[in-house]
Amino acid sequence: MLKRVVICHRWGGSPQGDWYPWLARELEARGAQVVVPEFPDTDAPLLGKWVAALKKAAGPVGPQTYFVGHSIGCQAILRLLQREGKPAGGAVFVAGWFGLKGLDPEEQAVADPWIRTPIKLKQAEKRLPRVFALFSEDDPYVPLENAGVFQELLGAKVLVEDGKGHFTGKQLPQALKALLAIMAE
Repeated sequence: MLKRVVICHRWGGSPQGDWYPWLARELEARGAQVVVPEFPDTDAPLLGKWVAALKKAAGPVGPQTYFVGHSIGCQAILRLLQREGKPAGGAVFVAGWFGLKGLDPEEQAVADPWIRTPIKLKQAEKRLPRVFALFSEDDPYVPLENAGVFQELLGAKVLVEDGKGHFTGKQLPQALKALLAIMAE
């Protein structure tokens, strides 16, 4: 059966930005179907609109559906999966967060609904049999405490690197390697 990968971009991002096109090409070359939806209001993401857009883009979720999220895209994935009935194949979360640092008041106002609206992590965990989470020591927005949450509450295998910032480069081999390992299980 064809494996589907849904890549969720970051706040302020787009499907054409960062490492998303590179990852999509790498996965397509390996026979996966890849969807990189463009989320609405990317500079001021609204929780309900992003989850609705993800649900539409992802289509039916099942064991051949895999997710890759970047920053707020991780939140959108978890919020979708806390509600969807069937388990996905797994997910790779890059700079995922439940709390942030270094935001100005306007950014904090955008982030607050995402931070304050609880996620049913136990429900999401039931729908994610395999999880990998990637963090950077020098991320200007994501405190490293988030790595522990992903590990403890979602059972994620965690890799913490240094010098990667918020992972906005043009390639992300660590995410590809992790996803291919998850898809091979």
